[in-house]
Amino acid sequence: MLNNENSRIFIKTLNWLIEDPERKSSFVMDIPELRVNEDAVITIKSDNFPKSDQVSFFETEKGIFKGSYYPTEKGVQVLLGREVGVNYKKEYTNIGINPEFEKTLAISGGEILDSLDKEKLESLSLVETVRTRDMSWH
Repeated sequence: MLNNENSRIFIKTLNWLIEDPERKSSFVMDIPELRVNEDAVITIKSDNFPKSDQVSFFETEKGIFKGSYYPTEKGVQVLLGREVGVNYKKEYTNIGINPEFEKTLAISGGEILDSLDKEKLESLSLVETVRTRDMSWH
């Protein structure tokens, strides 16, 4: 494969596979994962200086601009004309259900209603369930 006859096509194919598809674009915007109350650096490749009320940009090299963005609310927001998602704080990523909560539910006869259990949720009115629940345990 790497002999003199094939090496040129191999190298050209490899370069084609790893090539940056946006290298010829005149405007490229890179927005990293956004999280509430965490600073993010927005990078823009453009021939013109980007203008924004949300981000103050500075030129790091010819045609490359960077700016800091600090989201304060989670959810979908419009940033530089593009819809972006802002996630909750990273420290909340691995939080699960406290085992003590499950014990409390077992004692009280409660249950966790999983939003993925659509059949159960559709056949059951949550308000009606709470109203008709036997509360004699307390």
